[in-house]
Amino acid sequence: MNCYRHPPLPAVGICRACGKGLCSGCAADEPFGLACRDCCEGRVAAIGRVFAVSAGSARWSNSMIRSQAVFLVAFGVVFLGFAACCAT
Repeated sequence: MNCYRHPPLPAVGICRACGKGLCSGCAADEPFGLACRDCCEGRVAAIGRVFAVSAGSARWSNSMIRSQAVFLVAFGVVFLGFAACCAT
């Protein structure tokens, strides 16, 4: 694959926002991936923020699922206790 702006030059990577091949002169190394210099840097930063928020939401929802499971098991034990108490 070659650079989309400089066809004779080989691409060193692909823009995370638009998917175009980038040479070393056109690539801007962002914390969340490569971006087209002066074109897609803002979009790649936004993609990174979305991924960071999604990861935080996934951790929160996983902890909520675990705590709900513990609550439901405890509630089930209480109901079983009531059933055993009323059956005698």
